[in-house]
Amino acid sequence: MFYILLFVTGRWHRLIPTSWDVFPNALSTLVQYLSLHWPAEHGWVAYNGLQLIAYFITVFIAAPLALITGLGMSPALSTRFKRISRLFSIQTARSLHFLVLVWFLIFIVLRVTFVFTTGLLVNLNHIYAGRTDDSWIGFGVFAASTVVVIPGWVAATPFTIRHPRVVQRVGQAIVGPVQHLFEHVDPKPGEYSEQDISPYFWHNGQYPDSDEYKALFDGHFADYRCVSTAWSRTPSSSTSRSCERYPATTRSPSTSASRVGRASRNGAGYRCRPFWISSNRFATRSGSFSTRSARGPTQASTTTRTRSST
Repeated sequence: MFYILLFVTGRWHRLIPTSWDVFPNALSTLVQYLSLHWPAEHGWVAYNGLQLIAYFITVFIAAPLALITGLGMSPALSTRFKRISRLFSIQTARSLHFLVLVWFLIFIVLRVTFVFTTGLLVNLNHIYAGRTDDSWIGFGVFAASTVVVIPGWVAATPFTIRHPRVVQRVGQAIVGPVQHLFEHVDPKPGEYSEQDISPYFWHNGQYPDSDEYKALFDGHFADYRCVSTAWSRTPSSSTSRSCERYPATTRSPSTSASRVGRASRNGAGYRCRPFWISSNRFATRSGSFSTRSARGPTQASTTTRTRSST
């Protein structure tokens, strides 16, 4: 909507350079800023060269790139658009997304600094009231919005940690219908080679905080024990190190964690049942082990580990 109104109203010319003179003008403005002899502010009529370049990069380069790289970090989308993801990998999207974040942080810090130091009341009237005078109307709107935004921002993180399912359901209700049009979460066998699968494990959520998990973590999981069913009639008890050396099997359990395994050439995987860990999830060097919260040393839940999905 912003871009549509920008071009429909003809205001695009305030943000898009139309002459190469903008570069020497921007350099001259930068020298004035660095020498603390700041140029006269005429932003209500037209931006100076440095402002023009900064706004152009933010609106027409950084903002679209943030959207594209954000979508590019989605594994479901990368599998849907495989030709693009081979050239524009998830890691490339993640790195570019971080650089865009750095740009936005620099832009925000400098922008707010100049708003407060080059005529606060006039600048706030430009932003909030659509007028060019030194009245307190713009400042009043700014103060009211700050009172609303800051408490909401402070409360957002604790709320999302305490109620992750609520946030998940709300997000699913908003973007779910569109998301399902692009997702590709159940690839076919043979669709990926071993080179397509990352050897690194990326965990979701927070690590467990139980005493059992902390003791295991401090001991590098040397005391971890699991009972492997592995489609065998005689379960065997093993350490985490020996679990990693289990031979691969061509059968893979039907869980979301093994979908990548089914899509690889061999679809290797096995099941592992921890019988005394009171944790939700932890990772070893080459895989992940997940359990439901166990209240006693004999309670356990069946877990899945696929060698090719790590």
